[in-house]
Amino acid sequence: MSTYGTIGSATYAISLSGIDEMMSSLPDNTANQINALSSRNVVYTLYQQILNVSASNLVFTYSNPNPTLVTVGGIIKGSTFSNESLTGILNQMFYPYQPPLVSLSIVNNSFLEYGYPNTGANPVCSLSVNITQQTDNIVASNINSSQLGGNLTPNPTFPANNFGSSQTTQYAGVQITQNMTTTYTAYVNDGTSTQSSSVQATWFFPRFYGTIDLGKGPDYNVSSNPSDWSGIVASFSQNGWQGLWQRSGVVKSSTKLSTVTIGNGTHIYFAWPVSDFGSGTGVPKFTIGGFESNVFSNISQYVNITNQYGYGVSCSIWISNTKQNSITINLQ
Repeated sequence: MSTYGTIGSATYAISLSGIDEMMSSLPDNTANQINALSSRNVVYTLYQQILNVSASNLVFTYSNPNPTLVTVGGIIKGSTFSNESLTGILNQMFYPYQPPLVSLSIVNNSFLEYGYPNTGANPVCSLSVNITQQTDNIVASNINSSQLGGNLTPNPTFPANNFGSSQTTQYAGVQITQNMTTTYTAYVNDGTSTQSSSVQATWFFPRFYGTIDLGKGPDYNVSSNPSDWSGIVASFSQNGWQGLWQRSGVVKSSTKLSTVTIGNGTHIYFAWPVSDFGSGTGVPKFTIGGFESNVFSNISQYVNITNQYGYGVSCSIWISNTKQNSITINLQ
């Protein structure tokens, strides 16, 4: 029991135990039974009860079954409310959930030619992953490559319980799958959502195409003279197949060609790894003007071409049967 004022004074009052005692102090006043002290006691008790109520304990809720007409902050169009906390609604409006951020990149060139840089048959690359925490604390992260059959170790580091902060992890000597493109994917999870970022590294052998003057007459047809084929191949490789790098007009591509415009009144040739076309048979489909064409002859199959880094791959050599001016060729 607490008191207010000095005993005997006109302001003196005591706190009552509860609603029953307060009601008993204020009976029907038919016989002038309510005195001033009883009234002050009730007022003082109510005042004490108000002081004891903490604003943090008050929960104001909001309900509205009608869908919202527009998106406001994190409250999307079409939302309804049923006994929702006003504090929660305001937080959702002004502080909508933001997922974590993850960015994966290849530090060096993503296209690595066979044997570069001095990797021989064991190509590698370097990766860098940056992770940023946003609304929720990050709980897990990893980098996976299905071609390599699992996760890189150790897992990337991430900021701990620090909104807006970032951490970067570097990986050196990461293996690249031979003869194909390797995909690496970084994942980060904050218990609410999983975000990802992917990059690709390609370890490739060049594909070549260009023109060659065979020194023949205007009516010469390659397909009609198969006995000349070995000589044509020899003209390419007179200085070893590395001579392709020095040949005028040759184009070196890091990807399988799909469409190329070429021709200067001489013969056109293509040289590519056997696995490029025809489900690994090296037999392409040439399409010119929308129609499949047989204007090329396969003058040599399974020829080992060694690139400038000393790495060799079995290649297929095709050459146009006749001299060609500028044409657009689709390859499949």
